[in-house]
Amino acid sequence: MRNILILLAFNLCAYVIAVADEPTEPNDANPAAANVADANVAVDVAVANLTVVNEAEAEALVSYVVQLTEYRLTSPAEPTATVEELVALLTSPSGSLTSPSDSRLTSENENRVVQVESVRFSILSGHESMVQFGRQVSLMTGSISTRGVTTRDVRSVEVGTLVRAIAEPQDGKVLLTLDYTASRLEGESSAEPPPEISKTQISTAQIVELGKPVLIGGTTADKTSYTLATVTQ
Repeated sequence: MRNILILLAFNLCAYVIAVADEPTEPNDANPAAANVADANVAVDVAVANLTVVNEAEAEALVSYVVQLTEYRLTSPAEPTATVEELVALLTSPSGSLTSPSDSRLTSENENRVVQVESVRFSILSGHESMVQFGRQVSLMTGSISTRGVTTRDVRSVEVGTLVRAIAEPQDGKVLLTLDYTASRLEGESSAEPPPEISKTQISTAQIVELGKPVLIGGTTADKTSYTLATVTQ
């Protein structure tokens, strides 16, 4: 609708210019002068409608705050644990299990949750937002000793987090579409052999309730980790 009004206003302006160039006579019965007046009125109406559309679009925009948090468990959760139980476990403020019945979530009676990273950013409804945090690190991949002189082989890699997201209102909730990629070193960069680089990549779309964390991904391979997303206003 907005594009149609813009095109209409442009065409009407072009018509006004063309008609205004025609020779006119100073009397009220001049058809060219009447056409110019009518065209001016039509342009004013089109511009007014365009202003109304712009104001409606501005009012329809909603600002959200998206937070992505990655957690690790030092002992894996039981396979029978539900998503709701996992979210409650990861977001427990006390850092311990809330009741004896929750003990099946981990192999011990202790919730050992470690927050690895939390990313927070603002986003406008219907518009893609992108945030990136990273750094270049030098990894020693080996060394060679020749006549008492040691030469180290070093390579540079980039680690960090990249998030692309779109949030749209959906029947009182939020449709969150996001791509999340995180890579980090598992050890000291100067260690020999060089540390491993762990990588998490998630592409998903979720219906999210405002203020309620949702599980967007997780793995129990090697190290147990889960990523939660929360949308607020």
